[in-house]
Amino acid sequence: MAGESGSNEGLKRAIRSKPQWEEKVFDESISKKYILEAKEQGLSADLVDTALGKLREEASYILRGRSAHGGYLTLAATIQTGEGIEEPLEEKGNGVLDGIVPPQLRDLLETGLDAIANSPNKDFHPNTNDQVQDLIHSSLFPYIEGLSPLLVDPSLLPEKPRISYWNRQFEDSTYQWLPAEFFVDEKGTVKIETYINNLDEKQHEHLYRGIELLFQIFRTIIQPKGHVYEGTWHVEGMSHECIVASGIYYYSTSSYLKDSGLEFRRERNEYKDYPSIAEYHWSMQERMGDQFPNLHGLTMNVHLGTVPTVEDRLIVFSNDLQHKVSRIENTSQDQVGTRKILVFFLVDPDEEIVSTRHVPPQQWERSVPQLVNLMCLVVKRVTGKFFPLPLVQEIMSRAKSGLTLAEARRHRLGLMRERKYKIDSENEEWEREFTLCEH
Repeated sequence: MAGESGSNEGLKRAIRSKPQWEEKVFDESISKKYILEAKEQGLSADLVDTALGKLREEASYILRGRSAHGGYLTLAATIQTGEGIEEPLEEKGNGVLDGIVPPQLRDLLETGLDAIANSPNKDFHPNTNDQVQDLIHSSLFPYIEGLSPLLVDPSLLPEKPRISYWNRQFEDSTYQWLPAEFFVDEKGTVKIETYINNLDEKQHEHLYRGIELLFQIFRTIIQPKGHVYEGTWHVEGMSHECIVASGIYYYSTSSYLKDSGLEFRRERNEYKDYPSIAEYHWSMQERMGDQFPNLHGLTMNVHLGTVPTVEDRLIVFSNDLQHKVSRIENTSQDQVGTRKILVFFLVDPDEEIVSTRHVPPQQWERSVPQLVNLMCLVVKRVTGKFFPLPLVQEIMSRAKSGLTLAEARRHRLGLMRERKYKIDSENEEWEREFTLCEH
């Protein structure tokens, strides 16, 4: 029976990993194909029928939710040890959408981002063994309190929020990721109002148009012959960055990458998970014996499941959930595998933080040619003479604003060390045993 149960769950997981599976299970021609493929792998007809029946029940629930919520459905997690999606609308504020980005826009994004990926100066995220290439990442050229140039008087900067989201400890830092500001009107039309950090507006104007309709952007690169990549549990950002939600769009994935999906877990809450827990006090344990709720040994987190991360899928989720990239394996013997993703972090609209409205682009080396040309042009028009090169160099050495790439990379390491400590501290808290001693 255990073997049959495992095969049943394995078959359901395989079908759920397919794009638009909730519609395909009702298509008789596709269902027949699933049945034939399953029988070829030694599964019985009864087992396949049972699995398809369960999946159709789940799919009906999901499709009803989609209809009721304008196309947005809940986190469609595959619960590894249960019977699938028991209550898809239980986790509020999470959703999975397939095929939401028009093909023309998707092609525009991929073409523009591939041009960045293939540029000579590739930027690989530190400590990833050159497996994660950053195309756009907020950790490079962040806002650095007291060092970053400003477009406004410092007294006009938003006051740093001193709040702690979801009962997490407040963290202070001189670093802050720099968000861009978007305007969304009542019809849902989106307009970018300030520049995106690390994406040159003039050089990549076509991408700005594309993203308006749709920023960290990554390319995971996995070498052939069984090489793997796996992430770590984390939430996004620090408390003063006020990130309330994330969106991840998987716009391209090599067919030979075997991806285990995106895992989710939430913090355990005794009142939500055990509504009657307040009726018990630890001092009652000896008197009640076996009748006393035994929660010892449970961790402080609840594993919610894994969402398959197939190509052209958009996953959105609230930032009270920890998530982790599960194991990705390259099954090809000779081809390098790549997975390309675009990530949005939504800042709480009720909390104003420092953004690219307040801080100009900080890439000093990118600014130098423009400033030199402008300075030489002005001198030539005013004096009729060329500006001597030694004088130009002396002026530029004293006029520096922002950071060189080398300086930005050093600050990125400082920012990452700070956040690694935060993540390690959070995981230690989330993974310790649940206890009633506080009551």
